[in-house]
Amino acid sequence: MKYDSRALVEILEALVNPAQIDAWFQVKPSYFERRPRFSFVHAAIERAESFDQLAPAAIAVARVTSKHVVDAEWGPLLVAALSPGRPAGPLTPAQSAFRLALCQNEALWAPTFGNPLKWFRHTPTRRSALIRLTRPMVLRHV
Repeated sequence: MKYDSRALVEILEALVNPAQIDAWFQVKPSYFERRPRFSFVHAAIERAESFDQLAPAAIAVARVTSKHVVDAEWGPLLVAALSPGRPAGPLTPAQSAFRLALCQNEALWAPTFGNPLKWFRHTPTRRSALIRLTRPMVLRHV
């Protein structure tokens, strides 16, 4: 489906400050199942042509998200960044930066919380392993 590129620009700009999206509404409109920003995340993933286009918003979300919203927010972003359908080879700087932002958010790494595991199908599930894989890539591309 072809989307209006101007709408994607607006969605991505809003997601650079994801917590602000939730604050836009005194009363949440009924068409938002949970937090309004979740709808923005899914719309951005659906409309973006590449993860590089999505990266600034994804990194902003990774910095404020929590382990409790993996299914609605950062799990789908992780799949968009690191899906098995992406071209083979090393990660792009955008993919590495997103993965590092997830690693740096300590709130996501509770060893007794199993929900995120299903989103890590094609990447290590331990934070320390992800950091080891990610840091050299980010530094190499800076």
